[in-house]
Amino acid sequence: MEQHSELPQIETGYEGYNPLTGEISQTLTNVRVIIGLITKAQEKGERGYIDYVKKLNSHHLLKAVSWISKIYPAILDRLNLNFTELEGYPERLEILNKVYTACRILDDAVDGDSPRKLTADETEAYATGAVDRFESESFDPRNAVDAFLEDALDKCNQIGLDIKQQILCVLKSVQFDAKRRSEFLRTGIPWFYSEEELQIHYHQMDIQGTVGAMLELTGEGDSDPNQLLITPLAKSCRYFYDVRDLVKEVKQGLVNISKEEAKRFGIDIHSLYIWANIDGDYGTAPEGVKAWISEKIREGQKLLKKHQEQMQEASFNGTTNEVLDKSFVSQCEPFYAMMIPLVRRWGY
Repeated sequence: MEQHSELPQIETGYEGYNPLTGEISQTLTNVRVIIGLITKAQEKGERGYIDYVKKLNSHHLLKAVSWISKIYPAILDRLNLNFTELEGYPERLEILNKVYTACRILDDAVDGDSPRKLTADETEAYATGAVDRFESESFDPRNAVDAFLEDALDKCNQIGLDIKQQILCVLKSVQFDAKRRSEFLRTGIPWFYSEEELQIHYHQMDIQGTVGAMLELTGEGDSDPNQLLITPLAKSCRYFYDVRDLVKEVKQGLVNISKEEAKRFGIDIHSLYIWANIDGDYGTAPEGVKAWISEKIREGQKLLKKHQEQMQEASFNGTTNEVLDKSFVSQCEPFYAMMIPLVRRWGY
């Protein structure tokens, strides 16, 4: 199998920490080997690159390859997107995949889903380091997140695409989650944040970041009118994520119920946290949580309907419509259909 010794050496993580392996060591010294191996996997098959890694006799490298390969190229496999009507479509798909992979690795590490759980200080340092390096005029990659992002930017330059600001918005949104997660790890108690704080976070992640980058990648252009057309769908998906992931995120200290909503629905943070950890079943949720869930489901379904009406008048290309349907609508629609009967049984 092809060797990768000529690839540049890159440090394993921020301040030596590598969340891919859960180790503080220099055993994994070349994350570009991982990128190369997983890219080659599609051409040579899984056994080829796994056998090659085993020959290196590196437990840490094997563990890292195994973990990243679950993410990369998972989004392309899952969505089966077809960009062939666009100029430079192979590069556009590669950019999408590498940006998604980088953000998933960072987000998983911050949320506590990496092989070793980060401490409060590590969580903030890892996210802040990713933002600071990416924002710098002289981007100096240090770890796998940086390497994937640098490769994506290189591909963007090749086809005349600029999505750096959109990616930065996503990274800053993850940084906000890192702040929330760190406070939880220090105190052992999750916190409600204000509606304004959460809305800034959502707008950065969902509209400026995800929707903005998608519009550029599908050739529509990241304009205010185009963003406004997709905003109802983005908000509907946000409500879907908030309800679907409620229990998991509360356990991790990431509460997406605002202070104002908690007051309006009479939701107590301690009761919410105890329910999420002991039971977590929607049917046994505190009454205020049921009311909050019901409102999100109803509003999310209305926003999805508004999106579908707007799309009848929109003039997006086939690729954009495919991405919207496969990435967003196909997730929200069946979830809302499943939840509406439950909401009705609750009397909301």
